[in-house]
Formats: sequence, structure tokens, C-alpha cells
Amino acid sequence: MDHVNDDVNKKQTEQFILFLLTIEVLFGIHTNMQNTQFQIEKLRDELDQAACRKPKGRKEAQLLAAAREVFLERGYAGAGMDDIVLKAGISKATAYKYFPDKSLLFQAVIDQVCLEQRDRLKKATFGTETAEALTTAVTMAVKFMLTPLAQSVFRTCVAEAARFPHVGHAFYISASLAMSDQLVAIFERGEAEGCLRVENKRLAANQLWQLSRSLYFYEMLFQVRDRVSSAEVDLVIEETLSAFVARYGTAKLKAQLGQPQPDRS
Repeated sequence: MDHVNDDVNKKQTEQFILFLLTIEVLFGIHTNMQNTQFQIEKLRDELDQAACRKPKGRKEAQLLAAAREVFLERGYAGAGMDDIVLKAGISKATAYKYFPDKSLLFQAVIDQVCLEQRDRLKKATFGTETAEALTTAVTMAVKFMLTPLAQSVFRTCVAEAARFPHVGHAFYISASLAMSDQLVAIFERGEAEGCLRVENKRLAANQLWQLSRSLYFYEMLFQVRDRVSSAEVDLVIEETLSAFVARYGTAKLKAQLGQPQPDRS
């Protein structure tokens, strides 16, 4: 029976790899198998630099706050620097002193939004055991995906990625890599505690991220519905955690979470 489960798991993994490559192609990251890993490491370096960067003063903070509002409301192409500086209450010369190009300002905004979520996850799971860390991570991811902010960021970046590849890159750097790296850290702790067995941690992180989106994310994105009930959110959290732990959790973790154990008799 175990060899049947292994075949199913292998097939599911192959299907998800194809899906993940599709996402990377969508955002202009994956062009061929040889340079993808190089590109990802380069993007990760850029993310590390963004995480260390802080606004240099009050005017830059005002500019970032105004740009965040305008970009997420109008999209990249529809957001003009004139509109942004007017909302920020600063001159265009001052804005260009901080960000010489609109694309740099946009990337700073997306970095800010996504790194905020990464830091919240890092703070919420710091020092916690695997069961609690995974539950917290899934809960935060599912709930964030359904917020107007997450919907706006995703809609803006996908809409502009084909015409402005750097927009897609900005989103991939901040959203995908930032959260994946934090989840990988949780997985490593989980293995050390004997709670998880994860061979490909980056793949597993993206699997968990995609499971957390759920059907409701896309229904909200495409305005099929305008709200998701708390019961529906709780169901997604429960099923996402259950599916992930069934694939990667050890008997120890399953027992801690109250999941049924396979009958070996």
C-alpha cells in the first residue's frame, strides 16, 4: 500500500512543480532551467537589501504612503508621479531625489507591503513549536489573502507583469520569496523537532502558500463574491493545515494536531 501512496505523492509533486514553473513564467522569472536558480538567488539578494532599507526621513515616508495608495488604487500604468507627489504633499524634484524612476518607487511599495507580512509572521511564530507555528502561518496566510490589500497587490502586479516585467519581478521578490523563506525556516525547526519530513522545502513552502489562497481568494479577486464568512475561513485553515500535515507531518505532529493515524494492522 505504501508504494501506491508514494506514486500518488510523486505525481502530485510533479504536477505542482509544473504549476510553480507556470507562476515563475507569469512573472518573468523562469525563462529556462539553467538560469532560474541564478535569478532567484539574485532576487533574494535584492530582497535582503530591501529589508534593511528604511525611509531616510519624513518626506520619503510620506512619498511611500502616498505611492502605496495610488498604485494599489490605479495600477502601475495608471499611477502618475504628478498624482503621487500631490497626495504626498512634496515636490516632484524631492520625489525623484529618493526614487529616480517610477519603477523603483513601485518596487519599494511592494517590498514594504510584503515585508510587513513576512515580519508579522516571523514575530508571531518566533520561538513556537512546530504545531503552533504551522497553525499560525496558515491562519495568517489565509486571512491575509482575503484582505482588500492582498487583492489589490495581486491584481496590480499580474495586470502589469507582461508590459512591465520589473513589476512582476517586484511582486515575486517580495511576496513569493519573502514568505517562502520564512516558511522554510519553520520547516527546518520542524525537522529538528522530529515533526516534519520535507525534502524540497521551497516547493513545500509554495504548496502551503497556494493552498492558503483557496478558491475564495479567486472568487474575491474576480468579484464573484464580496465577502467570505468566518466559518468558510476556518474551514480553509483547517483543510489547508490538514492537507499539508498529511503530506509532510510525522506521527508526532499528527498526534499533536489530533489528526488520525493510519492503521498499520
